[in-house]
Amino acid sequence: MQGRRVVVPLAAWIAAVGSCLVAPEVRGQTPSHFVEIDLNGERWTGGILAQDGKRCWFARTDGRYDLVVMTEVTSFRPLSGGFRPESPTTLAETLKRQQGRDWEVAVDGPFVVVADRGRSRSLARDLKSAYAELVSYFRVRGMPLSSPLYPLVVQVCRDRDEFVRISREDGVTNTSLMRGYYSRLSNRILMYEREDDFVGTLTHELVHQTAFNCGLHERLADVPTWVSEGLATSLESPDARNGATVDGARDRLNPSRHRWFLEAPRQAGWLKRMLESDSGFQSRPLDAYAQAWAVTFYLLERRPIDYRKYLGDLSKIGSFRDPPTSAERLDLFSNRISSRLDLLEVEVERFQRELTQR
Repeated sequence: MQGRRVVVPLAAWIAAVGSCLVAPEVRGQTPSHFVEIDLNGERWTGGILAQDGKRCWFARTDGRYDLVVMTEVTSFRPLSGGFRPESPTTLAETLKRQQGRDWEVAVDGPFVVVADRGRSRSLARDLKSAYAELVSYFRVRGMPLSSPLYPLVVQVCRDRDEFVRISREDGVTNTSLMRGYYSRLSNRILMYEREDDFVGTLTHELVHQTAFNCGLHERLADVPTWVSEGLATSLESPDARNGATVDGARDRLNPSRHRWFLEAPRQAGWLKRMLESDSGFQSRPLDAYAQAWAVTFYLLERRPIDYRKYLGDLSKIGSFRDPPTSAERLDLFSNRISSRLDLLEVEVERFQRELTQR
């Protein structure tokens, strides 16, 4: 039986249930409460992931995350039973009503694909196949993926203008160089149709979506850019998702990133600088992506257990604290991987050269 509407601020409700709520530093789990709230004239259904007494991360049933100021909530209503996310089929019906007849919506496994008519079914089938390859890849490396709690939504726009317009509605404005993106807040991939490397970019974003939904990354944690992009570039091609372990590493490398890493000039200490800051992705993006790929590929092929533990450490970073400092980022890496970054840097470079020689 659902409770009657209680017209009080959500902050009062949080004070009433107190310790029953999720602790501020505990995330990555199903919300422990199922509620309906009124906020800015809208009614949302979902649950709380984390809170600091003034704000809370609210998970809607379709997988969206919103940072809510609790005093701005005008009312809440507890709902019976545990948190119930929408099923892919239910969300697909909602999207069909929202998108209108110009779009086609298809469901395959966890995927809900919105695309031009005649395109969504084949895209959903391809995404499901690539997702199965990712599941196999990580299982071989002792990193089994959890099943996604929410439907995995992918929308493919018909042209760039449409992509830019929908991106702005999604709160993403820096789209000048983007071909597509995965949003941690909306939990959706947005792309647009084009001729050059559409499949590679779509798969790259699928790796992000899978990692943030299946236990590799935490959506509320401050994941370093080199970690998320290194993983996506390591698995964006079909050959890279071959589930074998050490033998055959050369067949799984990313040729373009590998070539760039070997040919681009680098100064000693590049690994430490990458670990300390994400700034290289703004100042020298091609170098940064190649270096992130090189380190991640090395860890996946040579030290998957340590890499898995390092990802787990990153997921424990609190939701409401400041981003980790450079020193904290270095400590997290050093504690699990290596404190001798100079030696590891040499080892990564040697590994990359050996892949060319085999």
